[in-house]
Amino acid sequence: MKPDTENENREYNTNEIADIVAIAVSTVRKYCTILEKAGYLFTKNANGYRIFKGKDVRVLTEMKNLSAKNIPLDRIADMIVLREKTSVADVATLKEKTQQNQGVQPNTVEERYKHLIELVDTLLKRQEQQEKINKELLNRLDRSAEREEQLMAAIRETLEVKRLLAITEEEKSKKGFFARLFNK
Repeated sequence: MKPDTENENREYNTNEIADIVAIAVSTVRKYCTILEKAGYLFTKNANGYRIFKGKDVRVLTEMKNLSAKNIPLDRIADMIVLREKTSVADVATLKEKTQQNQGVQPNTVEERYKHLIELVDTLLKRQEQQEKINKELLNRLDRSAEREEQLMAAIRETLEVKRLLAITEEEKSKKGFFARLFNK
């Protein structure tokens, strides 16, 4: 039975994470090393071992799913770190604005209206940033697909050339001794 991954504060060790994400323990370590090189931060205990939380479960699951689509692991890690940094910055901005606004309660309808407009503007900016990130990810996937198509075409061409060379060699070997001797 898999542990409850909905609890954001629950802590997991490497073996539990491997069971939850359905990958080998060595793969968990490999993914974590690549993520750390890209700038992702894992919580560590006093002994220096990684402690995984709900967010880490989602990140490793996403990494597993994307790697199954033959996207390079370093590229996946870069995308995840970029997304995490953007979301952390957005959350910090919203927390800051919320704390600033907690001390000041709008008194009039006009002040409340302005306050709501500011919040809507903040959300719209976050949405635009997310759309930019999504477009970039889609562009990367498109480029990967184009590259994959080019590689497959090159492989097909190479196989065809090898097939033709094999046919030519086979025809040469079928010629008799005198035909080969006199190049006929």
